[in-house]
Amino acid sequence: MAIGDRILEIRGETARENFAPQFCISRNTLVNYEKGATSPPADFLNRLLELHPEINPTWLLTGEGPKLRDDAVLEGAALPLDKDLMREIIIGLDPIFESLAKPWPGEKKAQLMLLLHDEVLKGEMEGKEVAKTALRLIKLAS
Repeated sequence: MAIGDRILEIRGETARENFAPQFCISRNTLVNYEKGATSPPADFLNRLLELHPEINPTWLLTGEGPKLRDDAVLEGAALPLDKDLMREIIIGLDPIFESLAKPWPGEKKAQLMLLLHDEVLKGEMEGKEVAKTALRLIKLAS
Protein backbone atom coordinates (compact mmCIF):
# COMPACT_ATOMS: atom_id res chain seq x y z
CA MET A 1 0.00 0.00 0.00
CA ALA A 2 1.48 3.34 -1.08
CA ILE A 3 1.40 6.48 1.04
CA GLY A 4 -1.39 7.89 -1.13
CA ASP A 5 -3.55 4.88 -0.23
CA ARG A 6 -2.85 5.48 3.46
CA ILE A 7 -3.81 9.16 3.13
CA LEU A 8 -7.02 8.08 1.41
CA GLU A 9 -7.69 5.61 4.22
CA ILE A 10 -7.22 8.34 6.85
CA ARG A 11 -9.51 10.70 4.91
CA GLY A 12 -12.17 8.00 4.86
CA GLU A 13 -15.63 9.25 3.92
CA THR A 14 -14.70 12.93 4.31
CA ALA A 15 -15.11 14.72 0.99
CA ARG A 16 -11.90 15.99 -0.57
CA GLU A 17 -13.47 19.45 -0.70
CA ASN A 18 -13.74 19.38 3.11
CA PHE A 19 -10.45 17.59 3.82
CA ALA A 20 -8.03 19.59 1.63
CA PRO A 21 -8.62 23.03 3.23
CA GLN A 22 -7.37 21.71 6.57
CA PHE A 23 -3.95 21.55 4.89
CA CYS A 24 -4.23 24.75 2.84
CA ILE A 25 -4.13 22.74 -0.37
CA SER A 26 -6.52 22.37 -3.26
CA ARG A 27 -8.73 19.38 -3.92
CA ASN A 28 -6.59 18.57 -7.00
CA THR A 29 -3.40 18.58 -4.93
CA LEU A 30 -5.01 16.10 -2.54
CA VAL A 31 -6.04 13.92 -5.49
CA ASN A 32 -2.41 13.94 -6.68
CA TYR A 33 -1.17 12.83 -3.24
CA GLU A 34 -3.77 10.08 -3.00
CA LYS A 35 -3.10 8.77 -6.51
CA GLY A 36 0.68 8.91 -6.04
CA ALA A 37 1.18 11.46 -8.83
CA THR A 38 3.12 13.65 -6.37
CA SER A 39 4.62 12.94 -2.96
CA PRO A 40 3.14 14.87 -0.07
CA PRO A 41 5.58 17.35 1.49
CA ALA A 42 6.64 17.33 5.12
CA ASP A 43 4.26 20.10 6.17
CA PHE A 44 1.29 18.08 4.88
CA LEU A 45 2.44 14.95 6.75
CA ASN A 46 3.05 16.93 9.95
CA ARG A 47 -0.41 18.50 9.77
CA LEU A 48 -1.99 15.10 9.07
CA LEU A 49 -0.36 13.68 12.20
CA GLU A 50 -1.42 16.72 14.22
CA LEU A 51 -5.03 16.35 13.11
CA HIS A 52 -4.95 12.57 13.60
CA PRO A 53 -2.73 11.92 16.65
CA GLU A 54 -4.06 8.37 16.84
CA ILE A 55 -2.26 7.49 13.59
CA ASN A 56 1.03 5.64 13.91
CA PRO A 57 3.63 7.77 12.05
CA THR A 58 5.56 4.64 11.01
CA TRP A 59 2.43 3.23 9.37
CA LEU A 60 1.75 6.56 7.64
CA LEU A 61 5.29 6.87 6.29
CA THR A 62 6.10 3.23 5.50
CA GLY A 63 2.92 1.18 5.75
CA GLU A 64 4.57 -0.99 8.40
CA GLY A 65 3.17 -1.72 11.83
CA PRO A 66 -0.32 -1.00 13.09
CA LYS A 67 -2.33 1.90 11.73
CA LEU A 68 -3.09 3.23 15.19
CA ARG A 69 -0.58 4.30 17.84
CA ASP A 70 -0.30 2.48 21.11
CA ASP A 71 0.80 4.97 23.78
CA ALA A 72 3.48 6.36 21.43
CA VAL A 73 5.43 3.08 21.47
CA LEU A 74 5.20 1.50 18.08
CA GLU A 75 4.65 -2.21 17.65
CA GLY A 76 7.83 -3.87 16.46
CA ALA A 77 9.95 -0.77 17.02
CA ALA A 78 12.84 -1.02 19.44
CA LEU A 79 12.59 2.63 20.44
CA PRO A 80 9.67 4.87 21.34
CA LEU A 81 8.75 7.45 18.74
CA ASP A 82 9.84 10.95 19.67
CA LYS A 83 7.22 12.97 17.81
CA ASP A 84 9.14 16.26 18.08
CA LEU A 85 12.33 14.66 16.80
CA MET A 86 10.50 13.02 13.90
CA ARG A 87 8.89 16.35 13.02
CA GLU A 88 12.34 18.01 13.00
CA ILE A 89 13.73 15.26 10.79
CA ILE A 90 10.85 15.48 8.32
CA ILE A 91 11.09 19.25 8.10
CA GLY A 92 14.89 19.22 7.95
CA LEU A 93 15.08 16.64 5.18
CA ASP A 94 12.28 18.08 3.04
CA PRO A 95 14.56 20.67 1.33
CA ILE A 96 17.17 17.98 0.69
CA PHE A 97 14.63 15.74 -1.03
CA GLU A 98 13.26 18.71 -2.99
CA SER A 99 16.75 19.51 -4.29
CA LEU A 100 17.41 16.04 -5.70
CA ALA A 101 17.53 15.70 -9.48
CA LYS A 102 15.59 12.43 -9.31
CA PRO A 103 12.75 12.22 -6.76
CA TRP A 104 12.92 9.57 -4.06
CA PRO A 105 9.87 7.37 -3.49
CA GLY A 106 7.96 8.10 -0.30
CA GLU A 107 8.71 4.65 1.11
CA LYS A 108 12.49 5.20 0.80
CA LYS A 109 12.19 8.64 2.36
CA ALA A 110 10.25 7.21 5.28
CA GLN A 111 12.76 4.42 5.88
CA LEU A 112 15.62 6.91 5.91
CA MET A 113 13.77 9.21 8.32
CA LEU A 114 12.99 6.36 10.70
CA LEU A 115 16.59 5.15 10.57
CA LEU A 116 17.86 8.64 11.43
CA HIS A 117 15.28 8.98 14.21
CA ASP A 118 16.45 5.75 15.84
CA GLU A 119 20.13 6.66 15.48
CA VAL A 120 19.58 9.98 17.26
CA LEU A 121 17.60 8.30 20.06
CA LYS A 122 20.28 5.65 20.50
CA GLY A 123 22.87 8.39 20.86
CA GLU A 124 24.70 7.29 17.71
CA MET A 125 24.44 10.79 16.25
CA GLU A 126 23.46 14.26 17.33
CA GLY A 127 20.58 16.16 15.81
CA LYS A 128 22.91 18.51 13.95
CA GLU A 129 24.50 15.53 12.14
CA VAL A 130 21.20 14.31 10.70
CA ALA A 131 21.28 16.38 7.49
CA LYS A 132 24.92 15.51 6.71
CA THR A 133 24.32 11.83 7.37
CA ALA A 134 21.15 11.90 5.26
CA LEU A 135 23.03 13.47 2.34
CA ARG A 136 25.73 10.79 2.53
CA LEU A 137 23.13 8.00 2.64
CA ILE A 138 21.16 9.51 -0.25
CA LYS A 139 24.33 9.72 -2.37
CA LEU A 140 25.19 6.12 -1.55
CA ALA A 141 21.71 4.90 -2.41
CA SER A 142 21.44 6.88 -5.66
